[in-house]
Amino acid sequence: MRRVALVVGLLSLSLGFFVEPALAHGDLIATSPSEGQTVGGALTTLQLVFSEPVEVEATELYDDGVLASAASRTSSPNVILIDVEAPLSEGLYRLTVRYLSLDGDTSEVSLSFNYLESAPEALSVVSVMPAALEEQSRRVWLYVIAAATLAVGAVVVSRRWLRVRQLERSR
Repeated sequence: MRRVALVVGLLSLSLGFFVEPALAHGDLIATSPSEGQTVGGALTTLQLVFSEPVEVEATELYDDGVLASAASRTSSPNVILIDVEAPLSEGLYRLTVRYLSLDGDTSEVSLSFNYLESAPEALSVVSVMPAALEEQSRRVWLYVIAAATLAVGAVVVSRRWLRVRQLERSR
C-alpha cells in the first residue's frame, strides 16, 4: 500500500512540475492587425497581447524586406504596443518581436500584414480578445482534465492493488 501511495504521489507531483511551466510560458494570444490581414487608414500602432507579462528585447518592422522605423512600449504587463514612427507606404510588412517571458525563456514571434491605404482600419486588439482568451482557457482546462484523469486512475489502480493483496492474504 505504501508503494502505491508513493507512486501515486510521485505521479501527481510530476504532473504539477510539467503543467506549471506549460502554463507559465508567455504565448502570443492576439494581435492587431492579425496575421495576413490587409489594413489601411492611419495605422500608427500595432498591438500584441500575450498570455502573461513579457519584456520586449527587440522589435523589427520590415517594409518589403527593408527595415522600417518602429519602437515598442508597454501599455499593460501583457500588452505590447509597437509605434510606427513614419507613415506606412503600401506594401507587405513583417513585424518580428523578441521577448522574455516570466519563466526566463526568450522567444520570438513574427507577424505579416499588408498595408493598403484604401483598406479598412485594423480593429483594436480588444475586439479580438474574447476568442483569444477562450483558446487560452481551453488549454488550462485541458491540463485540469489531465490532472483529474491521473488522480482517478491512481485511485482505481490502488483499489485494485489492495483487492489483490487482500485475496493473496486470505489464501
